Amino acid sequence: MRLENDIIGENLQRLHEASDSLGSAKMIETRLNLEVTMTKEERDLFKLRYEKIVNDFKIKLNDCDNMAFHIKTLSAKLDKVKSEKDNIQSGLKEQLQLTYKIRDDAIADKDKALDEKAKLEKLYSQALNEREKLRSKISKLKMKKKNVDLN
Repeated sequence: MRLENDIIGENLQRLHEASDSLGSAKMIETRLNLEVTMTKEERDLFKLRYEKIVNDFKIKLNDCDNMAFHIKTLSAKLDKVKSEKDNIQSGLKEQLQLTYKIRDDAIADKDKALDEKAKLEKLYSQALNEREKLRSKISKLKMKKKNVDLN
């Protein structure tokens, strides 16, 4: 009987240890379930945040694509405007050079005309002097003729 009592005692001891172990296991299981529940809630929050970030990123990416398209469009327009500006500038340079040439030709013509005028004025002055000399001679000749007719 003693052996039976020892066996029963041992079994009771094991049963007691098992029940303590079971209680501890239940507590551990409860704690782990709570952690898993918290982890699920955190994961759901993380998932929501992640989806928001992904959506925001897609919006920003779409905005960047739109901006890139606008930049390409504006760049093409800028190149066209630069080309037109270069054409206009080269045309204006040609016109400016032509205007300078016309101005220089006009100045040369003016100087030539002034020289011609000076020569003509000199000739006119000489002609007037000649006329006066001739008048004077005619007057003298008339006087001589009167004097000759009177005598």
